[in-house]
Amino acid sequence: MVEEITERLKIGEISLEEVEKMTETKPLAKADRGTSVEALTHEAAQRFCGKADYRLEDCGGGTNNTTRLLIFEGDAYMLRLYNTHEEREKAEFEHRLLEALGRLTPGLPFGVPQPAEGDAGASLIRLKEGKLAAMFRYLDGVAPDFGHPAQAGAFGWAAGMLSSALERLEQQGADLDLPAYPPYYALASAHPSCPLEEVTRFCADPPQEFTGCRDALRVLGSRLEELAPVLGELAALPHQLIHGDLNASNALVTSEGDIAALLDFEFVTRDLKAMEPAVCLWGFLPEAEANEEAANRAWACLEAFWLEFSAVRPLSPVERRMIPALMQLRSLDVFLHFLGRYRDGVEDSSMLLRQIPDTAARLEQIERYKQELASLLER
Repeated sequence: MVEEITERLKIGEISLEEVEKMTETKPLAKADRGTSVEALTHEAAQRFCGKADYRLEDCGGGTNNTTRLLIFEGDAYMLRLYNTHEEREKAEFEHRLLEALGRLTPGLPFGVPQPAEGDAGASLIRLKEGKLAAMFRYLDGVAPDFGHPAQAGAFGWAAGMLSSALERLEQQGADLDLPAYPPYYALASAHPSCPLEEVTRFCADPPQEFTGCRDALRVLGSRLEELAPVLGELAALPHQLIHGDLNASNALVTSEGDIAALLDFEFVTRDLKAMEPAVCLWGFLPEAEANEEAANRAWACLEAFWLEFSAVRPLSPVERRMIPALMQLRSLDVFLHFLGRYRDGVEDSSMLLRQIPDTAARLEQIERYKQELASLLER
């Protein structure tokens, strides 16, 4: 529906006033400012659109940020409010990187977000309450279904192509400065509110509201201890810029199932080359409660992803052997991310209470499939 509206707006077939009547989800009216999030999105939209009339539509959004479809002057854009931080240099790095990818020759065979300025004169602005807001050009596509091996394989190919492009940016000396985020293996720097000694204490002796997660926290604590001796070895592996958060929520596909775009470059950093596929493989692991049929289907998708990725971006034997440990790092990093958000007061305990058992289950799944992973990664 969004794609149809955008195209019809561009050719003048409909007006902005008709958008509300056509959409299945009612657009957010300018006067509807019942929550602070709505007020902030409208403040951002007015700054980007100037005096032009605009429409905002709720398009779901990810776990970390607030996103809205913004339509004005016959074009569609994505409006983002950054909820993870208020540090301009982090967001500016993301915007510079995306612009550099847009200029890369040869270019990528799929879309990546491109910053747009509008009347604000910049693609990144700070709102009155301190929150950062950004505007990006709209990219066509629909949510993927990586439960099918064909789409999972297409995703593997696209992830490999992006990895190659990010490496080329560094080789060509793109003026990007250093990313603000530490590599995954720098667990001690993963979150400023989560020193490892405090994380260890949290896992061993959690606050009262987390006592129901004691068993899961013990799993997390033991994995942290087991990985500690390996971290130094990881630092010696090949490094490059990586997306670091490729998954189904950060991809769009065409109606034919090809990758149309890869999204959300907020956490791009310089990390291990092997970390990119490790993050993706982590997302393909069968769920702990999956029955045999579902587990086999998930494994077929995981295999399809790896075979396509590795055909584009071959890894050394040492890098391949380290991928299960990198998948564990991904799990622990997600836990530290949400623990930090809880400790900073960004979220209440509800999200962390869900993440703790989920992270423990994922760590146990990596252990369960260790031999199968090792065999696949050698292919």
